[in-house]
Amino acid sequence: AGGVPVDDILGFVGVTSQNYSDNGGLVMVIQAKPGMAASVEAGVESFKASRQDDRYTEFATQVANTKEGRVRTSGDIVVLAVSASGDWDKLDAALDAALA
Repeated sequence: AGGVPVDDILGFVGVTSQNYSDNGGLVMVIQAKPGMAASVEAGVESFKASRQDDRYTEFATQVANTKEGRVRTSGDIVVLAVSASGDWDKLDAALDAALA
């Protein structure tokens, strides 16, 4: 399983949709220690990849949404966002606004 190096993190917050097991919707925001955003971003990408096991058909929507998930970095902030509804345009616009 992938993960973020804990020693590279100053703080984080994360929320999942009420139907996470069905749709995979989540937002995770991590504040990396100064100069560690690239390491944290690599860890988030690894975490995202670890959530894409498509061997179980009952999680097909969750896996598909996770594959489309966005990892964005701005300064020392790294965000993983997975749309629960599949409305990627709104998600991209929200990320662009939040990380501007």
